[in-house]
Amino acid sequence: MARITGDELFNRARDDPKVARLFNQGRDQEPEPAEEKGINIAKLLSKPNINEEIKIDWVMPHMFPAGYVTLLVGDPKAGKTWLSLRMAAELSKGGTILDGFTDTPPCRVLYLMGDTGPQLVNYRLRKTGWGFNDTMLRFVYAEEVRREGADLDLSTDEGCNLLNALLTVWDPKIMFVDTLTSFHGVDESDNSAIKPLISWLRDCAMKRNIAIVLMHHTRKKKRSEMSMTMTQHDSVGAGVLSRLVGNIVGVEKKVAEDGTSYTVRSLASWFKEFPPFSFTLVDEVDADGREWLRMPVELSVTLTKTTRQIIFDAINNNYWDGTGFTRQDIMKLTKLSHSVVSKILNNAVEAGVLVTHGSTRNKLFGLPVKEVDELKLFD
Repeated sequence: MARITGDELFNRARDDPKVARLFNQGRDQEPEPAEEKGINIAKLLSKPNINEEIKIDWVMPHMFPAGYVTLLVGDPKAGKTWLSLRMAAELSKGGTILDGFTDTPPCRVLYLMGDTGPQLVNYRLRKTGWGFNDTMLRFVYAEEVRREGADLDLSTDEGCNLLNALLTVWDPKIMFVDTLTSFHGVDESDNSAIKPLISWLRDCAMKRNIAIVLMHHTRKKKRSEMSMTMTQHDSVGAGVLSRLVGNIVGVEKKVAEDGTSYTVRSLASWFKEFPPFSFTLVDEVDADGREWLRMPVELSVTLTKTTRQIIFDAINNNYWDGTGFTRQDIMKLTKLSHSVVSKILNNAVEAGVLVTHGSTRNKLFGLPVKEVDELKLFD
């Protein structure tokens, strides 16, 4: 299909009677509602207002903004649930969160647990000794919902209606969904299937002014990628999943000779990024033989960018919309060698993080963003 220019699109629109009528509205005459849906077109045309101050309502500073969806991603067994349970418990009672990461007033917390039941959650809370306010914290377990003959599948009307009822009754300030995959039945790799679900959650967060945190897995790494640092493109599923959320937070497991640690950092954000921190999970036995688990948090973490991060920062900053680029483009932006850039780009293609077009010599790389068929815009 031949591509058409912006001028040709505009001329086609101008010659269309329906579109011409909409363009004329808001000029010299009173706006008329659009016939098809009763939409007042003039109200959709907003003037910029640089004097309007927008204040973000942070549940946790620069990490969980109310009114937005946050994606919390990491490998399976990377500590996402331990971290989320602790944040949920401490947010419910307020005060110091994560050993000094921030201080907050207490707030109502709703935690949707899809991967396990109350026995394991209660065991973890008891084993850690984390304090919580039981008047401000509630769990909803998918298995208990099913036993009641209901379903919390958020890709269905029944599931959305049930969640709306839960949110209305409990009225939380933050909701954790552990994990996203447990609460829907659509193909996450299909943009058209996952987009309505994430859009609905985003609208829900905005209308209720709550922070929604979706726990999600990263794709399985190949052996050659084990030493590579996580990026926003490592999360499982279609690209629209990461484009519709306000924040993407990564939890990355690091195994070293002195033990295992978990680094938490911002992978992508519409806002100012929070400073990275790390935590460890330490099993202990007290004098009475009781098992405990400590989770010390290290707030002063210095991160050094890997070569892969440098390359993907260049891609995200310059080709975020799916525009094609060559190896030479990335070499110019990063000052890295041909062999290094080629290896990382080829690995990303094999992993499905990037797509390619053209022959070997003229090969173009790009993020897997679906192109919009411009000819359908004015059908």
